[in-house]
Amino acid sequence: LKASVLLVDAAGRVLFSHDSREALVPASLAKIAVVAACLDHLPGDFELRTRLYAAGRVENGVLRGSLVVVGEGDVGIDHRMDAPEKVFARWAEAVVKAGIRRVEGDLLLDATRFSDRGTPPGYPPELKGLSYAAPVSALSVDGSTLKVSVSGRKPGRPAKVVVVPAGGARVRNKLVTTAVKKSHLVHIQTGDDGVLVRGRCWSKVRGRTFRAPAPRPARVFGLLLADALAKAGVTLD
Repeated sequence: LKASVLLVDAAGRVLFSHDSREALVPASLAKIAVVAACLDHLPGDFELRTRLYAAGRVENGVLRGSLVVVGEGDVGIDHRMDAPEKVFARWAEAVVKAGIRRVEGDLLLDATRFSDRGTPPGYPPELKGLSYAAPVSALSVDGSTLKVSVSGRKPGRPAKVVVVPAGGARVRNKLVTTAVKKSHLVHIQTGDDGVLVRGRCWSKVRGRTFRAPAPRPARVFGLLLADALAKAGVTLD
């Protein structure tokens, strides 16, 4: 276990130091600095909001324009806080209450509050398949992750790999079914071109689910919202 620590007071006096000049990956400790900056610069009632707009007039149940979602980086649309399905169902209900049953335009997603660079330069490539290393996005669901479900088939054949939501990422399936339970080992790696799933899947495994970083978090957001709208009876042209 390595540690690089420097503790100073408000006047800049060093209170404690241990290998403070050794550069290490800050990992979750970075959240401490982020929270401290937020508490120092933002009012106590500050909120990150995700807004849904109807860009156009509504005539006889038809929106003559597009639905537009503008994100600010809210991380609250997460199963650990408020299930995304319930959030988007409430949004869809609000769209129906606004008299909209059909959208003539598109579902537009504005995630430009943040840059397109989801991870910082120099980020360790071995972390790119881990859910806690997902890219940052102004529009995200479940911490910018998606579900990857694997199931075994006949030994020697490619295992079944399913991404949820469907279309959330392109999948390269290099996962082979094995009859040996001890050799079961699944590797998931994500990149700009999609999700790579490789390794060996035990033949008796059925629907084992993993969380993986979403290469395009805003796309996952849009797919889940579009699904909720469809279930509420709202048609997107």
